[in-house]
Amino acid sequence: MTIWLNGKLLESGAIAASSAGVTVGWGVFTTVGVRGGQPLFLARHIQRLQRDATEAEIKFPFSPEQISAAACQLLAANDIGEGLLRLTLTRQGDGRWNKSQGADLSLQTLPAPTVTSLPRVQLSKYRIEARRPLVGVKTTSYLPYIWAWREAKSRGFDETILRDGDDNLSEGARSNLFWVAKNQIFTPCLETGCLRGLGRELMLEWAHSRGIEVHEGKFSVGDVVQSEAAYLISGATGPRLIASWHDENEESLRQWQSDSDLAIELRAWWDQAGTI
Repeated sequence: MTIWLNGKLLESGAIAASSAGVTVGWGVFTTVGVRGGQPLFLARHIQRLQRDATEAEIKFPFSPEQISAAACQLLAANDIGEGLLRLTLTRQGDGRWNKSQGADLSLQTLPAPTVTSLPRVQLSKYRIEARRPLVGVKTTSYLPYIWAWREAKSRGFDETILRDGDDNLSEGARSNLFWVAKNQIFTPCLETGCLRGLGRELMLEWAHSRGIEVHEGKFSVGDVVQSEAAYLISGATGPRLIASWHDENEESLRQWQSDSDLAIELRAWWDQAGTI
């Protein structure tokens, strides 16, 4: 696969071993869904990357127009019709191993993963710290999330749901969470330490624009398992109905087989608006 690194299409490339992106995971990223060869909500993904870079004190070396052009070049070079596009921005200097003031921007692609069924989720035994530095920023220091996800994956689950230190639901390891009850939308608030995910932001904007009542708060497992339908959402995939919810011991607490009307409407808007 061809990659794009710091302004060039390359068959392979690397950043310095002394880069802060390597030594301490000082970077931010965003993952874009691709449909029909077009990156979905690309402008919003770039805005999110800029916002996170500012908070993480990483220079932003390219304009949104340059990144958009690079994304189209790379998708064409790799012949990606349906898939994923990742934008990763890493800081070079940490003040110790590397004194540079610059940053490295890379783009890479993957073909769409094969999905044959709705996701099964398991409640994780791990907790996240809601008061950690850079809370809400999508940093490349992602190993704790991937570790939790790998454990659930090894047991046959597709996602794992994390809680904060007070046992409030927070987020999935690779997605945000929401559910529908009585024609209202419920989702964990940012104070639980969840990511300010682009999918979550778009869902909230869509709901508010239609006058749909939304509750952002601190919720328990009991709240979601009593819902009409529960969903994972990310900027790359849009809303996905959860098939079943399992506790830490793999016991099934709830199964959902049919979509809510709200989610059907959201998904139709998502499919249309993403490429505008």
